[in-house]
Amino acid sequence: MTRKTVGQKMKIPVLIAGAGLSGLCVARTLPRGSYRIFEKEETPGGLCRSFWKDGYRFDYTGHLLHLKGETLTFVETLMGERLREYKRRAAIHILGRKVPYPFQAHVGFLPASLREECLEGFQRVCGREVERGNFERWSRSTFGDGIHRLFMKPYNEKLYRTPLSEMTADWLGWVPRPTRQEIEAGGRGEEVPSLGYNAVFRYPLGGIGVLPEKLSEGIEIETRSVLFRLDPSSRTAWIRKEETKEEIEIRYTVLVSTIPLPDLLAISRNIPDTIRADTEKLRSVGVYCLNVGIRGRTEPYHWLYFPEQEYPFYRVGFYHNFAEDGVPAGCSALYIEISYRDRGEIRGECHEEIFAGLLRAGIIEKREAVEVVAPLYLDFAYAVPTASSTLAVKRIREYLLQRGIRTIGRYGRWAYTSMGEAIGEGLREGQRIREEIL
Repeated sequence: MTRKTVGQKMKIPVLIAGAGLSGLCVARTLPRGSYRIFEKEETPGGLCRSFWKDGYRFDYTGHLLHLKGETLTFVETLMGERLREYKRRAAIHILGRKVPYPFQAHVGFLPASLREECLEGFQRVCGREVERGNFERWSRSTFGDGIHRLFMKPYNEKLYRTPLSEMTADWLGWVPRPTRQEIEAGGRGEEVPSLGYNAVFRYPLGGIGVLPEKLSEGIEIETRSVLFRLDPSSRTAWIRKEETKEEIEIRYTVLVSTIPLPDLLAISRNIPDTIRADTEKLRSVGVYCLNVGIRGRTEPYHWLYFPEQEYPFYRVGFYHNFAEDGVPAGCSALYIEISYRDRGEIRGECHEEIFAGLLRAGIIEKREAVEVVAPLYLDFAYAVPTASSTLAVKRIREYLLQRGIRTIGRYGRWAYTSMGEAIGEGLREGQRIREEIL
């Protein structure tokens, strides 16, 4: 039987729980000796990691960098020549054809009757005030009934496993709305290539795992170290070293947590019942990512969306078109994503259903071409924003902040954010701590 070792007790100004992008960026801004950063995995990066299997390099699903402003400058300086820039090649697979992304700007690629339905629906709402009561009302009043019916509703309900009428709309500012001129051009079958936040993306030579490797330089990260108990009232955390089973009791001034909010509250003691009740209101979906290596070349796209229910996956990405250095010559590498509310929804036969879908879509020509399979479960991949969860997150984070706990990053904030936003938030949070605490 493995025994725990009673370890040391200490006081430190800043404790960082999680060495993902936001946690690493906090650490980079703080003076040495002012913090300790703990990571439960063997390597830093969170889900921003890469791994090799049988000659293929895969990520923990597609991780493409959408950067701007100071964050772009920071990452360019950090990565140097290893950072590559790509112009998006993406489409929606629908009705047996590929409509360029974003769908709402390219309805001219649809059959004539559906094209007219989308154009007429958009014309009816163009110039009107957008309704923000919920996702469904926002979608209809932003794009019209046709675009909503054909893409916005089926795709997002497939991803979030939630009726759009139950989801809020205040987080959707990043979704591109074409101008009247753009949608008319798209209605004529012209492409509108620069619309949307992801028209250009960046990806490093060597895989996305190179990014946390560079961020980690000069930082002493204590890996395989788990935050297993927390007392917000006394500002005390307990860390267990998995290799030695040593337990460390830490009194902190500030705790920066990138841990998913439900997991953080689950290990916390002396929490009011009202906050416990709020935790039950947090909703999310996980992503089952099937990384696949295939003999031969397939699609020229960076990614494809699949709103139709006949396909089990909602998105397929193509590593070989932006990370060719991680794929054997003449081969293809894919990441295929299915969302779930519970891991039990992913049945044993889902791989064959996935491959059957790839065959129907023309992405692979024969099942035997698949030579490498690497599945991953990514729990809490997307927070599902509802009216009750939005208020609950606000109350939980305010409660924790009053006790010195700053929850940041995609999972700490319990919000839809990109890698670029995680980097920027970590840098800003670290600077605030430096100015306010140190």
